[in-house]
Amino acid sequence: MVNSNAQVLEKLTKEGFINIELYGDAIFSGGRNDKNLFNKKVLEKKAKHEIDMLYGRSLFKHTLFSIQSNENLFSFFSGLVGLILGVILNNTWLLSGGIIVLIFVFSLITMAYKMSGNVGQIYESIDYGYWDKAEKFLNNFHNYEKEKLPQYLKVLLDKNRALLLAIRNHPEVALQKVEEKYGFLKDIAPLEYMILISEIYYINGEYKEFLKQMNDIYEQYPDNAISILNITYAETLYGDKDRAKMLLHKVKIEELPIYTLPIVDFTRGLLIQEDNANKKLEYLQKSLMGIEKFKNVPVFPRIIAIIAGYYAIALHDNNYEKAKNILDPYWGILKIHGNKMLLEDIDRKMPYFK
Repeated sequence: MVNSNAQVLEKLTKEGFINIELYGDAIFSGGRNDKNLFNKKVLEKKAKHEIDMLYGRSLFKHTLFSIQSNENLFSFFSGLVGLILGVILNNTWLLSGGIIVLIFVFSLITMAYKMSGNVGQIYESIDYGYWDKAEKFLNNFHNYEKEKLPQYLKVLLDKNRALLLAIRNHPEVALQKVEEKYGFLKDIAPLEYMILISEIYYINGEYKEFLKQMNDIYEQYPDNAISILNITYAETLYGDKDRAKMLLHKVKIEELPIYTLPIVDFTRGLLIQEDNANKKLEYLQKSLMGIEKFKNVPVFPRIIAIIAGYYAIALHDNNYEKAKNILDPYWGILKIHGNKMLLEDIDRKMPYFK
C-alpha cells in the first residue's frame, strides 16, 4: 500500500498511466481501515464512487453502484428472482417475498444516500453559521449503528463535532474540550487531528497559533506537497511573505490533488508585488475560476469565499461593480469564516458589505 502521492505517481506511471490527476492525498489514508478489505477491482469502483459523491451523485447512480459493488447484489437478485418467479408461477408467497426483499434493499440504499446527503448539509450549515442545524444533521447519524460507519466517515463526523464544539465555546476552553472528547483522533488519524487543531485556532482568530500549527505539520511532513502548500498559504496570509515565496518554489504541483491547484494560483497572486497589479489580478481571477469548479465539495465554499474576498479587494479600485458582483454570492459565508484582517479591509474599502 502506497503512503504518499509521490509513490502513487511512481506506481501508476510504471503501470502505464499518463496524464494522471490526483483527487486526494495518500497521507490522509490513516483514518481509513477499509483499504485491505477489497480486491483491486472493487477498490477502483469504491474510489470512483467516493469521488462522484463529492461532486454530487443522483440516487439512481448511487443505487447502481451499490448493486454493482456487491454490497447488496445477493439480496437484490434474490428479491428480483422471487418477484419474477412469483409472476410466472402466479405464486403470491414468492411475489410478496420478492417485493419485501427489494423494498428492504432499496431502503438500505436510500438510507446510505441520505447519509451522504447529511454530510453535505452538515458542511453547508457550518458554512452559513447555522450551528443548530449543523448539530441536528450530525445527530442524524445516531440513527445508524456507529460500528457500521466506515472509519474515515467516523473521523469526518468527529472532526465536525469538534469544530462545532470549538465554535460554540469560549476560546480558552475550546481546545481543552476538544482534547478531552476527541483526543483519540491523534492515534487514528494524526495529521487530520493536527489540521483540526489548526482550524480551531483559525476559528478563534489566533492566527499566530494557526501559523505555528501549520509549521509543525510542515516540519513533521516536510516532503508532502499538501503540507508545503499549507505552510506557504499560511505564511502568505499571516506570516513572512519572503519565506512564503521561498516555500512556493518547493511546491510539487504534480503531487497535489487537482482541487488544490487554484490555491497555488491564489498564493502566487497575493505574493506578487503591488506594482504588478495586472499580474496579481490575473492569478486571483484564475484561482477563483478554477476553484469554483469544486463548489459542491464540502468545505470548499469557505475557501472560495476567502479567495473571492481577496480578489474583490484587489479589483475594487479599478472596477468596483465587478468586485461587488464577485463577492456578493459568497458574502454570507465570508462574514462567518473570513479572517479579521480581510473582513476589516472589506469593511473599509467596500462599505456595501456591512
